[in-house]
Amino acid sequence: MPELNGVEIASLLKKNLPDSKIILFTMYQDALHKGLANAIGASVVVPKAEGLSVLAREVRALLGMPKENENKTASEDRGIPSKVPSDLLMTALRDSEERFRSTFEQSAVGLALVARDGRWLRVNRKFCEIIGYSHSELHNMTEQDIAHPDDHELDLAQMKRIEAGEIKSYSMEKRYVRRDGQIASLHLTVNAVKNEGGKLKYCVRVMEEGKHRTNAQAMMAQTLSPGRVASSHLELMSKRWSAPLTHCSRDLRYLWVNQQYADWLHKPVDRIIGRPIRDVIGKLAFDTLLPRFEQVLGGEDVAYEAEATYEEIGPRHIAAGYKPTLGSDGRTEGWVALVEDITAPKKPGDSVAESK
Repeated sequence: MPELNGVEIASLLKKNLPDSKIILFTMYQDALHKGLANAIGASVVVPKAEGLSVLAREVRALLGMPKENENKTASEDRGIPSKVPSDLLMTALRDSEERFRSTFEQSAVGLALVARDGRWLRVNRKFCEIIGYSHSELHNMTEQDIAHPDDHELDLAQMKRIEAGEIKSYSMEKRYVRRDGQIASLHLTVNAVKNEGGKLKYCVRVMEEGKHRTNAQAMMAQTLSPGRVASSHLELMSKRWSAPLTHCSRDLRYLWVNQQYADWLHKPVDRIIGRPIRDVIGKLAFDTLLPRFEQVLGGEDVAYEAEATYEEIGPRHIAAGYKPTLGSDGRTEGWVALVEDITAPKKPGDSVAESK
């Protein structure tokens, strides 16, 4: 399908053949693909990493065929054969699996399937190039073996949230130690793949170079030095950047926000300043961003991208830079945050799909 992707083909099929049954055989199993599946009316979503046997099982189930270990039943009376034609189905499945392997291996970004215990189940050529280890070397190692120790705890905390079912994916900036001892700073996106019982089987990790320093971090570095920050200084920064800007306290309250931040959250300024961050942005966004708050309160400069669901404005993809502020005793008393909303704009057809 050189001119149409699978989702577009499925949409056309459903439009012209509304009674057709569709299986979406996709590389990932995350909220995006499930949302697309719902929009086009797909009956089942099967991650390609699950393999051909799972796909074959779903095909048989969708067609109402008996399981392989069952005898023929009423399905025979409806004229449905008890077996899928092996020469046709298995050839198609093998071709699809081969395309997945080729796409996985030739991807321009680092890709890896990582087990619950951190073992590398599968890695592609690009990730091996980035990290300097071969496929065989990585298969005898764990993700923790090459993770920078300062970033591992934050990643582990997010993984625990995935296992608990609180989130399905997350993004962060993460450093790895290359084979030659150099540091590779990567933008990491993690998507969970779970079994039918909802338990985590493994995670798909997408690792990109060159995105670890956001515009927010760069602007923070140019303008602020660790120390006390006056409201007048923040006002000048606000006028210069015309971007959402906040000053937060150690007890996780808003000390100051600019008008752009208030407009972004769809709230008046006086309903933000002095209030707990959790009450303003909502529990879902607060729980997502809390590890970053803890990180900056530890005295670190923080820069990251994340998906967070806010109380008023819903799911947003943000890039943010945090800079700690110091009290007269030299201890961290809070932080200044610059937030960029980098959520992809919706296409004209998206609102139609959502309304359905």
